[in-house]
Amino acid sequence: AAGGPARAPAPPWERSLLTARLLWAAGPPLGLHHAYLWRDASFLLHMSTCGGFGLAWLLDGLFLPSLVRSANASVAGGAAATPASGSIFVDGSGRVCN
Repeated sequence: AAGGPARAPAPPWERSLLTARLLWAAGPPLGLHHAYLWRDASFLLHMSTCGGFGLAWLLDGLFLPSLVRSANASVAGGAAATPASGSIFVDGSGRVCN
């Protein structure tokens, strides 16, 4: 068959670079991309400093692909079977889960 084997659907906890970029673009003071990637301490620091006064927000834009890979690998690699307790995520069907 053309195109090779079909890719299995992504697990519901897997983070998307597109979604992370959209949340990052929401602006420096929010830091929602950190919350989306289960980086709670970074999220709080980002919010309390308005994105590191803009500088950390710009750097996050450069490093976002590796942050997404790291978040996905930490969960898939056995660091946890599912996202951390209390984390909120949206599964593939659009349902909000925790």
